[in-house]
Amino acid sequence: AEEFLRYAAHLIGQDIAWREPAPLIRTGLYHPEYRTIDLAAMRAAWRDKAPKAALVFYRALLQADDLAPVDALIDALHERGLDTLPIFVNSLKDSATADFVASTLAETKADVILNLTGFAVSTPGSAHSTPFDVADCPVLQVMLSGGSRETWEGGKGGLSARDLAMSVALPEIDGRIVTRAISFKETAEFNGETQSAIVRNAPHPSRVDFVAD
Repeated sequence: AEEFLRYAAHLIGQDIAWREPAPLIRTGLYHPEYRTIDLAAMRAAWRDKAPKAALVFYRALLQADDLAPVDALIDALHERGLDTLPIFVNSLKDSATADFVASTLAETKADVILNLTGFAVSTPGSAHSTPFDVADCPVLQVMLSGGSRETWEGGKGGLSARDLAMSVALPEIDGRIVTRAISFKETAEFNGETQSAIVRNAPHPSRVDFVAD
């Protein structure tokens, strides 16, 4: 959006540099400082002999710059001596994405996988097969709740039926180990110009720590 405005200014004669639009790849590696990064640069930042934790999350979070829970989990794992391998995906059911995830996990030999995507790859009653199988390590299912913290704390039913279906029941088909929700929806601001509430995922520090531990 910023580059679009720069280009518009250029069109009316202002001496402002602008960049061509660049596609956001369907799946890739994420770094809090650089956003997207290649594996060689990722490895250069790792510590010697530190265990590796892969984090898999939806590309939509990167598109929306709604990455506070992911960044919080990366920081918490790093504090506990783990290097992280954050991978953003459009869908684990997409064959090209699945191949990228599997090959990256095979090359890096992750010691644990923390999955923040919902649903399941496998089908009940069929042979179990996921892009995570190549790593031969525990896969922890981490939840980003679709509800607010106030609703969760004030209710008696825990997570919503939608959260339970998407992030508990279905992921168990893939053999994932359920942990807990580390974030809740929160209205970050009310935008007066568009008359809309900007809702983001807000990390819950103690629950991030629980998962990292």
